[in-house]
Amino acid sequence: MRFNLDLRNSIIIRIKLSFLVALLFPCFSVSAKSIHLQLRWHHQFQFAGYYAALEKGYYKKAGLDVIIHNGTPEKMPVKEVLQGHAQYGVANSELLLERLRGAPLVALAVIFQHSPSVLLARKETEILSPDDLIGKKVMMLGRYVDADFIAMFNNENLDIKDIHIMPSSFEIQDLIDGKVDAFNSYISNEPYYLKQQGVEFTTLNPRNYGVDFYSDILFTTEDEIKQHPERVKAFLEASLDGWRYAMAHSQEIIDLLLNKYKVTKTREHLEFEAEAMHSLILPDLMELGHMNPWRWQHMAETFVQAGMVENDHLLQGFIYMPESGIDKEKLSQYLKVTASVAILLSFIALILYTANQKIKQENRRRIAIEKELRKRTDELALHNQILQQINQGIALPKLLEELACQVEALHPGMLCSILLLDKEGKHLQHGAAPSLPDFYNQAINGL
Repeated sequence: MRFNLDLRNSIIIRIKLSFLVALLFPCFSVSAKSIHLQLRWHHQFQFAGYYAALEKGYYKKAGLDVIIHNGTPEKMPVKEVLQGHAQYGVANSELLLERLRGAPLVALAVIFQHSPSVLLARKETEILSPDDLIGKKVMMLGRYVDADFIAMFNNENLDIKDIHIMPSSFEIQDLIDGKVDAFNSYISNEPYYLKQQGVEFTTLNPRNYGVDFYSDILFTTEDEIKQHPERVKAFLEASLDGWRYAMAHSQEIIDLLLNKYKVTKTREHLEFEAEAMHSLILPDLMELGHMNPWRWQHMAETFVQAGMVENDHLLQGFIYMPESGIDKEKLSQYLKVTASVAILLSFIALILYTANQKIKQENRRRIAIEKELRKRTDELALHNQILQQINQGIALPKLLEELACQVEALHPGMLCSILLLDKEGKHLQHGAAPSLPDFYNQAINGL
């Protein structure tokens, strides 16, 4: 009897302790299994916030056991998440493309307010604008992964078929060695290598050509949000806490990358990356993770105009909003208003673009006229000079010699020969050929 009483008391105590733990640490009920985050590339400062969330305990505090996977060319986040290998991923603008094609993807937060994607070229190739890429070898990740560049080409009326697109080798050395003329890069990464090796380069940034896309977007699937809404919310908040910490403690995260994650970059390279990212994330101006529906709408319209998708009908539902406190009707109205504003701005942009094209055409016509005018002016000056020499009584051979020299000066690369007819009009005689060999003049005489 005593044993049964002790057993009952023991069970009651355990139940009370379990209940107390649940009250004190309710967050541990969010997820009982490991969840996986798929990065876009190798471990580097680009993903600093997620390392901070893991190492500083933000994920653990939220009751999440998170495993972070680095990326490879074969292991891309959108594919890994859609195939169920990871619940969360980090992608660039291809995330929106896949959504508009029907993939059930949802953007949770934007980390980079401006895309770091640029094309780098060696200075001696004189690639200063997208037009200069025509006929050149350009390494890119692909038509849909490098959507920034495709949109830039479309804005500049460039046919991608006129550019020799090559699959990226992911080796900046190919640009240094001259194997390619332009190389897809991150402004926060590859320029460091070029500067270290003393290679002068030029940069084509899509932002300078009307393409300002989001990048490094944290995302998940509609199913994950439906099945685990609390986990999604907890993961997002912990990740953003990690990013806030990382941006305020960059040197600590660099130490972590060097010591624990064994990155191959030097400290100086990681510091370069951290500094460059600051101007892309804008942590002092924008709330980390901020997403503007209008910018997503504008990106979608850009993809439609570039022929990358048929329409933007599937955009609705792409932006994550926690269920609580959301007025979906107001959100729908807001999106309609922003869409109308976007259409108006696009129309204005089209008018400005058309006007700009007309100005360019007029400038080209003016340059051609000026060139022709200079040519006519030079010819008139030559005529006046010849008449002046005739009036001065200069001998005919010397006059012809001077005339031939002036013609050659007006037409570089051309050799001038002046031939005369004899009095009977039957045979040719050498008149003047200052740059031609003697055997030519001898052969002409008497023909």
